[in-house]
Formats: sequence, C-alpha cells, structure tokens
Amino acid sequence: MELRQHCVDNFVFEFASISEYKATLEHLWRVIESCQQLKIAHNLFAARNGQGVLRVVLWPRRSVLKAKAVGPAPGTVTSRGYNVAVAELAGMMLVADEATCAALRQEGALAAVLMNERLPDAELAELYSLLANRS
Repeated sequence: MELRQHCVDNFVFEFASISEYKATLEHLWRVIESCQQLKIAHNLFAARNGQGVLRVVLWPRRSVLKAKAVGPAPGTVTSRGYNVAVAELAGMMLVADEATCAALRQEGALAAVLMNERLPDAELAELYSLLANRS
C-alpha cells in the first residue's frame, strides 16, 4: 500500500489483525533490509488509527551527511535555510522561527521541501527491483 496523496514515495504497512501480523512484519522487514543493503536512508513512522489499526509508513529518502539548519543561526538575522530532519517526512516539522514558518505556508513550499528530500528515481528503481527479486 502507498499514501498516494503524499508527494514523496512511500511504503505503508497495516497491522489490521493478529493473524496477518507475522506476514506484514516480514514484508516491512524485507523493505528495511533492502534499504540497508542498498545504503538507502529511510524514515519509519508508526501510529494507530481511531479503530486501533497500527499503520507503519516507510519513506526511502536521500542521505544527508551534514547538520541540518532549521532557521537563523544564533545572533544573526539571515536564515541558513530549512532542511527536513528525520521525522519531518512523517509530518513532524521543526520550525525555528516565525519567518521560516511563514515561508512554509506559501503555496507549494512544503511540497518543495519534501520533494528535495525524495530519493532519486534511479535509486528508487533499484530498490523496487531488489524487492521484486526477493518476492
């Protein structure tokens, strides 16, 4: 399953019943292992819905090998920009100041930030290929 309305490619696993738990966990683990094998960074977010169904979302993403700025440096008035941290692809955004928040409210701004973190198409295709071969 996939969250189609989300602008970043993702995998969704629902643990709807105890009888399907093991099979669902094995599918999730297969994606995690494939990401690790290909050295693909990924985010994982788990939450229960109103009916108690556990949903786990995995987002493969580009790797970031430097510290992430979320607003102006202390003692400055200019912004260093906004970068997405680990949980932010799951909808948890760290916003350091009002100016950064205002910029993210502009139409298309948040989607642009998320798309910047998206895994490149070639790496995503490699992940899909590896998963298809493991099925």
